[in-house]
Amino acid sequence: MKIAKVVIEHPIASLDIPFDYLIPNHLAVNVGIRVEVEFNSQLLVGYVVNIVNDYKTQEQFEQEAGFTLKNIINVIDDSPILNKELQDLATKMAYETVSPLISCYQAMLPPSLKPTSAKKVGIKRVYCYKAIDFDNLDLLTLKQKTALLKFAKNKEYFKEDINISSSILKTLIEKGRITRFLKEVYRSPFSKEMEIISGPVITKEQDSVIKEIIKSADKTFLLQGITGSGKTEVYIELALFYLALGKNVLILVPEISLTPQMVQRFKSRLKYKIAVFHSGLSQGERYDEYRRIARKEVRVVIGARSAVFAPLENIGLIVIDEEHSESYKQDNVPTYNARDIALIRASTHNSKLILGSATPSLESKARASKGVYHQLYLSNRINDAVLPKCEIVDMMKELKKGNHDLFSSILKQEIIDAISRNEQVILLLNRRGYTPSVVCRSCGYVFKCPNCDVALKYHKDTNTLNCHYCNYEIHYPEKCPNCGSKYLRNVGFGTQKIEELLQKIIPNIKVIRMDLDSVKKEKGYQKILEDFENHKYDVLLGTQMIAKGLDFENVTLVGVLNADIGLFNGDFRANERVFQLLTQVAGRAGRGHKQGKAIIQTFNPDHFVIKLASNHDYEGFYLQEMEYRRKQKYPPYRYFALIMLMGNKIDVVEKFALNLKDYFINKNIKDLSVLGPSIPYIAKVYGKQRMRLIIKYKDKNSAIKLLNEVKKMAIESNKIGISIDVDPYSEI
Repeated sequence: MKIAKVVIEHPIASLDIPFDYLIPNHLAVNVGIRVEVEFNSQLLVGYVVNIVNDYKTQEQFEQEAGFTLKNIINVIDDSPILNKELQDLATKMAYETVSPLISCYQAMLPPSLKPTSAKKVGIKRVYCYKAIDFDNLDLLTLKQKTALLKFAKNKEYFKEDINISSSILKTLIEKGRITRFLKEVYRSPFSKEMEIISGPVITKEQDSVIKEIIKSADKTFLLQGITGSGKTEVYIELALFYLALGKNVLILVPEISLTPQMVQRFKSRLKYKIAVFHSGLSQGERYDEYRRIARKEVRVVIGARSAVFAPLENIGLIVIDEEHSESYKQDNVPTYNARDIALIRASTHNSKLILGSATPSLESKARASKGVYHQLYLSNRINDAVLPKCEIVDMMKELKKGNHDLFSSILKQEIIDAISRNEQVILLLNRRGYTPSVVCRSCGYVFKCPNCDVALKYHKDTNTLNCHYCNYEIHYPEKCPNCGSKYLRNVGFGTQKIEELLQKIIPNIKVIRMDLDSVKKEKGYQKILEDFENHKYDVLLGTQMIAKGLDFENVTLVGVLNADIGLFNGDFRANERVFQLLTQVAGRAGRGHKQGKAIIQTFNPDHFVIKLASNHDYEGFYLQEMEYRRKQKYPPYRYFALIMLMGNKIDVVEKFALNLKDYFINKNIKDLSVLGPSIPYIAKVYGKQRMRLIIKYKDKNSAIKLLNEVKKMAIESNKIGISIDVDPYSEI
């Protein structure tokens, strides 16, 4: 009697164990496939993690276990949907991120292959035509004969390839001259072919880096290259080298918006087939791209965070571009970091891993400083271009001069001058929406989400107030629910309002906005970037997604409207995050043959982060920030985990949190400290009261083991929800 160990589709901590199901004789069940099972009177999908044969008969099992096993109802897959490497990786990831195993499988797979009972995507098939009889052409009319001769012998055609009317095709089929059949086709997001061209001449600095990576016995490299120094060209040359050796290549970019540019660069240089993989594709496109990779039909995969799980085999090179980006960290379960997953996969495949950035994360830079990673530099821009000149504008002085606009007089004039020279501008405001909040002017009431302890954001295009956490939405209110006043005020500024203001102060300016809202509305990031590159717009206005990696030759001016956003939010990474953002966005200017300029508006012009970013001084920032991290025992001097506890009643949550703190302290682990419990910056999410504990530790193995034990304790309490984020990017 064979028993399948099945993890079911719900990624809930209390269900994070395999359940036993009897394998009927008529079903072929293997490890790694999805099956349909009955669980708690529901028909669910599960993933088979093991098969055991410990009992001779079902009666023997029932006698020893004391209950009757249910049968597997149906088999979904003919073969495993994850290879052995990825199955093992899922197990390791679940343990190290303290996450349910099923959530790791689901993170690795496209939506249509996830172990879930949600609607699946099918294979796309299109009618194809093939000629089978060219004899006795005189029996055909002139139109029929002309149409038939468009077919080459033994070649298949789609209808659009041969340009023949449906009526003629139908007649030729009836006469037995051609045959029609369904053929599987892929839904490809970037199917356009490109002419293969030779790349630019490699600089001595680039050549030195490439040779060092190839010849070195080291496996992990930190490539620290200033903005515009040609890191992408290094990636391409390395890819060509390892592809020529018969190896495969995986390239990760931090934002979906960067994928088209990277794909175009690689497609123009590589004769090998490329797959694109990220969450911005349709379900059908992701399904087909995944199958192309799994079928070994492509040699190169380019994508955002989830592409790190691409089922590539024989990997020779993995690149993580803009490795510092927090986009590589998933903020829901499983809370993995693609950089950590890439390290594991590189070790498994014995491949080279390149971490590239102009502003490396402090963790990566510290490891390079210690020799754990091999440090390499690109210190010069391509074509002798120079870094943009950065000017800090003190907005307090602007206010004293009577300027209450969001645009300083200097920035406004620089925008006008750039446009008059037929040049383009990038403007950064790291806050989407129209205004951050709506307030009653009579009583001070702030409109908040009833589920989450946050102010609702006003979106003018839909005239709604939205929660950016749980997506709660209401129409713009007519009056205050607290006092009944109709005098409501929009407080603060978002990208939507900036777009409106910019068009008012500079008539006829052509502005395109790029944030999470506009990407959905404007048919995606790809169209926005193409239109801007083709100079259909003068100004690209957006949030942090425009700060990294974009390369527009005609952009000579970058403006940061409020450099202080995020600088004083109480998070230990705040300084690092703002420094990286400012340095990266400034680096979008002057990448062609024209001198670039960046205007940084701030109310804190003397803050060391603002000053060092304006001077592109990463090394100075690294030294100063590392001293702060050392004193406070924050990463990279300690590992760090955030435990968030949730429940209906705050007193129950607090009691569990205090007991949990005692539990950690009583374990008496060296160099492990506990902060809290405390109420987080957002005290309520999805209607649940929250408290947090922070633990800092040196011994990662002992701490991860302890955190997995804590997860079981929360499950057993049955009143407390728990989420554990190992190495979080934020503590708030």
